[in-house]
Amino acid sequence: MAAGDLERLGKREHKAVEAAVARAEATTGLEFCVFLGSVDGDRPRDHAESMFVEAGMQERPAILLVVAPRQRRVEVVVGARARGRISDADATAAVTAMTASFERGQLAPGVIAGLDHLAASAGPGTREAGEVDLPNVIDDG
Repeated sequence: MAAGDLERLGKREHKAVEAAVARAEATTGLEFCVFLGSVDGDRPRDHAESMFVEAGMQERPAILLVVAPRQRRVEVVVGARARGRISDADATAAVTAMTASFERGQLAPGVIAGLDHLAASAGPGTREAGEVDLPNVIDDG
């Protein structure tokens, strides 16, 4: 797979990632969102946290995965209401699982591995009543 193939998801891959997000949400009751695209250069973590707040995710039990293939950056932002279930070590292990796949040229399988790891770490739970669902995958391309 060429390096350019790591920049976007094909239709089938997009559906597979959306399905993985839906599984993670159904299993854990947490809100997951994946952003695939570019982040502001000097401070990608700040950009990811800003996206998290702009989407209103800080008010929810939510996790945002930001994957910026061109910049070779992955960020996992865990909201305060999800931190009791997803530790920093869990997020780091999810990033490790993702980047191992990315190094093999496998974007969608890497994102799915990260989602699966986070869902397994969080364990089972139920969604809070009245929560409005956010998009599962945001692709800026």
